[in-house]
Amino acid sequence: MTALHITESERDVDFVVPPISSLDDFRRWCLSEDFPERGRIDYIDGRLEIDMSPQSTHRHGRVAYSIVETLAPIVRQSDLGILVGDCSRIALPTADTSREPDIVFISHESLESGRVVEVEKSGRPGDSVELVGPPDVVVEVVSDSSVTKDKKALRRAYEKAGVTEYWIIDARSDPAEFLLLRLEKKRYRATKPVADGWLRSDVFGSEFRLTCSAGRRGTPLWRFERRKS
Repeated sequence: MTALHITESERDVDFVVPPISSLDDFRRWCLSEDFPERGRIDYIDGRLEIDMSPQSTHRHGRVAYSIVETLAPIVRQSDLGILVGDCSRIALPTADTSREPDIVFISHESLESGRVVEVEKSGRPGDSVELVGPPDVVVEVVSDSSVTKDKKALRRAYEKAGVTEYWIIDARSDPAEFLLLRLEKKRYRATKPVADGWLRSDVFGSEFRLTCSAGRRGTPLWRFERRKS
């Protein structure tokens, strides 16, 4: 029987979790009409995790937005592939994992080679509801409730699945932490920063860094900067 972990109290879960003993069981539930529309529900290495806690606006949502704001023009202008946000589910059979990352990039090469397969929504050709296989890049922005999951459990799962680059952003304190992990010989290696905190992504052929300044009303103003290398 699958282990069940709920980060918030049982009373916050107002839906029925069916019996799940495998990744296939979980994927069927995800594609059914009974799957809940709220909460972050993951299946990681045989463990079902339900997180009902709210995410920070300024240190999660706006951070993720700044990253998408920078990556989207790169992907679109060079027609590199598809870039999607946290409403897109990926399934990684070799890592016994299924979840909705904060940001995912999948190259045309990965799709055309069959490395990643799009599962179409029933009756709607061309409209995918699930991506099966390891993306080129996965980005996770750490929340208070996801520290261990993002930094340990998902690092192991993405490494096992063969995700080419795994970016971990922890902006809960100043300065923010930006860790860019690159898959080398089936193991993740942390990319060493060059001057001023720039990190190189081989996938995008560019260097990136995350900076923060005080915005209007004193709230954090995030900038995810890019320079070609």
